[in-house]
Amino acid sequence: MLPVDVIAAVLYYTLTRDHMEPRAAGGGLWAWMALSIVAGWAVTLLATQLAVRSLSRQAAPPVELRSKIAWICGGIRGACLVLYLFQLNVIGWPGTAVQDMRSWSLCLDALVGLAPFVILLTGAWLPMRPLERLLDPRPWTTWGYARFRFQYTFFIMIPWLCLWAVMDAVRWGMGGSSVEWLASEGATTVATLIGAVLVAVAYPAVLVRFWRCRRLPDGPLRTALEELQRKAGARFSDFLIWPLGSGMLINAAALGYVRPFRYMLLSEGLLERLTGPELMAVAAHELGHVRHRHLVWYLMLTMAFMAFFVRLSEWTLSVHVQAVVLCLLFAVYLRVVFGFISRRFERQADLFSVLMMDGADPLACGLEKIAFFTGHPRTARCWHHRSIDERIRFIREAEREPTIRRRHDHDVGVIKRIILLSCAALVLATASDFLGDRPAGTGAWRSAGRDARAEEGRYRRVLELIPGDAEASEALAAMALSGQLSASPTEIEGWIADAISHAPDPLRRARAEALRARLAASVAEERRPDSDIHP
Repeated sequence: MLPVDVIAAVLYYTLTRDHMEPRAAGGGLWAWMALSIVAGWAVTLLATQLAVRSLSRQAAPPVELRSKIAWICGGIRGACLVLYLFQLNVIGWPGTAVQDMRSWSLCLDALVGLAPFVILLTGAWLPMRPLERLLDPRPWTTWGYARFRFQYTFFIMIPWLCLWAVMDAVRWGMGGSSVEWLASEGATTVATLIGAVLVAVAYPAVLVRFWRCRRLPDGPLRTALEELQRKAGARFSDFLIWPLGSGMLINAAALGYVRPFRYMLLSEGLLERLTGPELMAVAAHELGHVRHRHLVWYLMLTMAFMAFFVRLSEWTLSVHVQAVVLCLLFAVYLRVVFGFISRRFERQADLFSVLMMDGADPLACGLEKIAFFTGHPRTARCWHHRSIDERIRFIREAEREPTIRRRHDHDVGVIKRIILLSCAALVLATASDFLGDRPAGTGAWRSAGRDARAEEGRYRRVLELIPGDAEASEALAAMALSGQLSASPTEIEGWIADAISHAPDPLRRARAEALRARLAASVAEERRPDSDIHP
C-alpha cells in the first residue's frame, strides 16, 4: 500500500519550500517544535489507549474490527500530517538556518525539512502497536516492529532524496556555458525529468537493499522459476526473498524497468504457504507485468503527471493554496486514473498467468489461499486490484471463453495509446516553453499572477534576517525586471551584486549574471539611468 500521507508531505514541502515565511532559528523555534512533537505523541497515546479499551469490549467480527482499526490508524496518520503542516506554516520550521543549508545541498535541506514529520510518525507507531495487535498478534519486538514500519512507510522518500542528490551533483559539477544553459526554466524542467527517469531506473536496486531482501537459494524452485521466465520471454536479474512482515504477509512483486535492475520479490509467507504450481502461477502473473511492459507504462504515466504538475505551477493562486490543490489532485490521480489503469493491467497479468499455466486452477487456488491466510474478505475490493472473488471469476470465464483475453488486450492497448498521446502532448508543450522566447534568469523566481506585494515583503524580511542572501536578492531583482515591483536601477544592481557575491554555485551565479545583462539592456533602452524600470 502506498503511504499517501508521506507522499502528501513530500509534495507539499517540495512545492512550498521556497515560499516559507522566514523564522529566526533560535531557541524559541526549537522549543515550539519540541512541544508540538511531544503533544502529538501524547494525543496519539491517549487516542490509541481509548480505542483499544473500546474495541476490546466489542464482540465485532474480524472484518468489521479490521475496518475500524484501519480508520483509526488512518486518522492518526492524517493528524500527524496536519500537525506537520502546522509546524511548517505557523511555527515556521525549518527557519532561516536551513536557507543557508539549502544553498549548499538541496538533499540535506530536504532531509531536515521532512525530519519533523518522520519523527512524528515514528513516534506514533509505538502507541498504535497495541491497537494493531487486536488483529495481528505476531510476537514482534519493539525494534522489529518500528523497523518494519519505517521500511514500508518511508521507502517512497528514497527516489525523491536521490533526485535532489542528482541536482546537487549537477550544481556542484557544472560550469561555464553548461551552467548558463541550465539556468533557463525549460532546461531546469527537462533536467528534472531526465534525472527522475535515471533515478527511477536505478531505484529498485536501492529499494531491495533498503528492504533487506536476500537471494533465493539455488534449488528446484529457482530452477523452475528460471525455466518459467525463459518460456515467458521476460527476464529478471534475480529472484529475491522478501522479508515482509516476519513471514505473516503474503505477496509478490516485480520491480525494475530494465533487466540489470529488475527483480522478482517473493515474500516468506508466500513461499511457506503456497504449493509449487500455485507459486509458479503467482510468478507467471509477475512475469506478465514484465512481458506486457506494465512497469514502463507506469513510469510514462508518472512522468506525464509530473509534466502536468509543471504546467499547473503557472496557476494564479498563492503557492500554499496551489500546493494543497495539487496534493488533492494527486490523490484523485492515484485513486481514479492510476487505479483504473492498474486494475486493467492486473487483469492482463492474471490472463497471462492462465496462459502460461495452461489453465486457471493454479492461480485461482493461490488467490484463495492468499485470501484465507491474510484474513481479507474475498469480496473486499482494493483501489489498484479487483477483489479476490472477481479475479477468480474473471480468469475462470476467460479459460472457458478465449475471446475475453483478446478483447481485454485490445482495451489495454487503447489505454496505452492514450498514455502515449498524453505524454507526447506534454513533451511538446514543455519543448515549446524550452525553445520559446522566455527571458533567462527568472526560472525559479517567476511569480506571474501571484501576490507580488506579499512576495516582495517576504523576500525583504529574509534580507533583514540574512543581509545579502543570494536567493532573496535574486528573487527581488527578477521581480523588478519583470515589472512586479518598482525599483531603481541602482537598487536592482545592488541586489544583483549581492546575488553574485553570495552565490553558492556556478548555476546561481550564471542566473544573476543573466539578470545583470537584462538590466543593462533595459537601462540602455530607457536611456534614463535614474528612473524606475518597468519593462
